Order: sequence, then C-alpha cells, then structure tokens
Amino acid sequence: MEPAHKQDSAAHAEMVLKVQQQRDMTAYRDLVQAHKERIYFLIRKFIRQHEDTEDLVQDTFVKSLSSIDRLQEPGRFGSWLSSIAVNLALDFKRRRANRGRVSINGEVTPEAISDDFIDKSGGVRPLTNLQEEEISGEISQALLQLPEKHREVFVSFHYEELSVREISGQMDTPEATVRSHLFRATQKLRKELTPYYKQYSE
Repeated sequence: MEPAHKQDSAAHAEMVLKVQQQRDMTAYRDLVQAHKERIYFLIRKFIRQHEDTEDLVQDTFVKSLSSIDRLQEPGRFGSWLSSIAVNLALDFKRRRANRGRVSINGEVTPEAISDDFIDKSGGVRPLTNLQEEEISGEISQALLQLPEKHREVFVSFHYEELSVREISGQMDTPEATVRSHLFRATQKLRKELTPYYKQYSE
C-alpha cells in the first residue's frame, strides 16, 4: 500500500488536472479545503496577525487559481502552493518593513538564529526581542534570494517540519537532492545572516 502522502498527492493531482482541463471549480474547492489549514499555519510562521494571515491565505488561493495552468507537475500542487504562500508572506513583510512598520513575527523558529545558520564565533551577548525581530526581517530578505527549489526545501523542512523523506515524496525528488538543496540553502542563509548577528553581538 502506498504511503498516505503519496495517495493524497495522487488524488490532488487528479483534482488539479480537472481544474486545468475542465475548469472544474468543485475540484478546486476541494483542493482549497484540503490545504487551507496547512497554508494558514505555514503563513502564521511568518506573520503575527490573524487578520493579515487570513488575507494572505485568500491571496494564496486566488493566485494559485490564476496561475494553475502553469503548474506542469500536478502531483506537486502542495509544495507549489506552499511556495506561493511563503512568497506572499515574505513580500508582505518586506512591504511593511519598507513603510517603517514592524510586522515581523516575533515567534521566529529557533533554527533561524541558531548555530545552524549563524557563525557565532567569539563572545556574544543575548539578543533583545527587537534585535531578534530585525534579524527575522533579514531572514525574510535572505529567503527571497534563495533559488526557488532551495527555498521550497528549506521552508518545508524548517517551517512545515517535514522530514527529508516526506519532502522527497512531495517534490518527487531524490532524498540526496533534497539534502543538497537544504545544505546549500543553509550555507547561503548563514553567509547572509552572520554580519547582522555579529553587528548586535559587538
């Protein structure tokens, strides 16, 4: 018997094809129901306010519907949808930051400022909440600079908390490739974020 996520992926791929080929909106509504809660909690990893998150969930599904014809691998609908959600959330935070308004999610995952991503060589002082929020903003900017597949793997692993095996199945990509994408994303983020961490530890 196939794993549950494989079965779900196959069922969702059939729905995607119905939307693409027949403009079957019942199938699309089923896709929305299947992914809405997951997308909401994914966006909440980046956005603090419930109302903003709800708006971004809606935007995610609107955008996915308008661009679904460009999805060439229907079985990857879930990961493709996650990428749309994350891009919208990061763009939302960037626009807020550019207007001088704090909209950074203070509940940054521990990995975001841990030894996995930051070279904290030398003595450092603990970061204040404000400093953590500012670094969180830099994380958002750095994530946007990652190649799409690297960002997709990184977000799936650290924000959706999927295993390498689960990501491999979801993306239909070998586990070794997933690990490679994750490693390269981590290296890139470490390089981008180290100066900001050191700035606040001096």
